Amino acid sequence: MNERSDIDRVLRQWFDEGPSRMPDRVVDVVADRIARERQRPVVRLPWRAFPVNPFFKIGAAVAVVLVVAVIGWNLLPGGLTAPGAPSSATTQTSSPSPKASPTATAPWDDPRSATCGELGCGGPLKAGTYTSKSLNPAVTYTLTADWVNLRDGPDFFQLYPDTPANRVLAVAGQYPPHILILPVTMVSPSAACAGPSLSDETEVDAARFVEFLTTRANLATTGPVPVTVGGLTGQQIDASIEPGWTGCLPGSPLSESLTQRDRIRYIVLDTPDAGSLMIRLRALTDFDAFFAEAMPIVESFAFDFGPGASPSPS
Repeated sequence: MNERSDIDRVLRQWFDEGPSRMPDRVVDVVADRIARERQRPVVRLPWRAFPVNPFFKIGAAVAVVLVVAVIGWNLLPGGLTAPGAPSSATTQTSSPSPKASPTATAPWDDPRSATCGELGCGGPLKAGTYTSKSLNPAVTYTLTADWVNLRDGPDFFQLYPDTPANRVLAVAGQYPPHILILPVTMVSPSAACAGPSLSDETEVDAARFVEFLTTRANLATTGPVPVTVGGLTGQQIDASIEPGWTGCLPGSPLSESLTQRDRIRYIVLDTPDAGSLMIRLRALTDFDAFFAEAMPIVESFAFDFGPGASPSPS
């Protein structure tokens, strides 16, 4: 065996025992470092006039490979990792932050909005005591939880529990479970509700209102209960729709649709000016639970009828 074959065998053995391929990240780092390194001016040397020993070529090649490997090792943060060994470097992944659910909003406190009345509605309200801005008569009331005052006009005042589902209904122009105050109680003997096109529309007091409801066909009512709210006396009665009902109920707001599952509570009070005032409660489901939540607010009502009228006690 000659010297050349011996050297070839040694080199093959060395390469077989070591890594046969440099990791891509090492090549990338070295190539990037070479590309950014400023090159020195070329120094022109006279062409070599002497032959180069082939063993010197092989040794130089081995030296270059070792230099590149060492440079790559030093440039990597954690050094090279043996094939199949777990990497010591940890990759941090940031989980996306949860998106906040969009909250339905309404044009609170906008004097130009019919939704909020002439002087603007109260909008979302925390627990506390408040007074209406444009309802006539003005009403002061106390909340023990979060509610929304969506409408506040001279003859229409509305409160509903502040929940995401109720806000969505309100913004869509639908009616969530609510408390309404309607200062004048009008009925029509020819229809179940009042309207501008009904020629026999008349105003009624508390007693006549109860009589009107209890004589309607396909309408189920509870026995009337005497009540006092804010110093005003009146009657309380619950009504629900039976199969075959085609009309609407007194005090039904515009575009309100009712079904047989609905149950409405009416509290009609006689006012100092010989008129009447209706408080109307409606729930979509779980009516008794809504009553339990809404009635303490109703019982806190205090009305201001202006100078000369009997004041409503707080």
